Amino acid sequence: MAEHLMAEHLMAEHLMATQLSHVHAEIKDVFDLKGRMGNTQYLDFLYPDEIPINKMKGRDLFGRSFIILKVGIYDIKKRTLKKTGQVFFQRYPRTNLTHPSYFYNWQGASLDGEFLQTGGGINEAQLKLICNIVKNKKIRVKSEHRVCKFRDQDRKEIASMDYWEDHAARVIQRQFIKCRYDPKYTICKKIVNRQFNEYLNGPNDS
Repeated sequence: MAEHLMAEHLMAEHLMATQLSHVHAEIKDVFDLKGRMGNTQYLDFLYPDEIPINKMKGRDLFGRSFIILKVGIYDIKKRTLKKTGQVFFQRYPRTNLTHPSYFYNWQGASLDGEFLQTGGGINEAQLKLICNIVKNKKIRVKSEHRVCKFRDQDRKEIASMDYWEDHAARVIQRQFIKCRYDPKYTICKKIVNRQFNEYLNGPNDS
């Protein structure tokens, strides 16, 4: 019975590692570590300013896959957005040899901060969360995600910074259109007055 449960656990861990490999393949932009490595062989030496894109991937000098994510966590109660990020990497290189389940674990490392607690490896809920972040979805944070500094009474949403930046651009666009065509706004009044003056006096080439 114990051997059967161990085999199922190993299979589940292996499946999660395979799914993360698929997520890795879905990200297009590659980050070159240029041979750098942390003292403990963790990828915990990167800083947000050196990561030019919100979703990146790569392989280290041991051939281990890694994913870099920049995210925003929106606090619905406080109406504030916190920007953070994290590196996720394969703990050991791939091999054809048989290993215990922990061998296939992916771990999180700091990107001058982190948003998931990954001690013992990424769990299934976190895997789904990472997949959705890569797909540019907004996700309601739950306790099973083990998000840092999250309490059960909190109301928070998380998404890639790509999502939040696109959302902000769309809000600005909507507001500009509103200001441009609603006469109660100054910008609309100025444009209408200028057009009316041009109609009466001809365009002012100066």
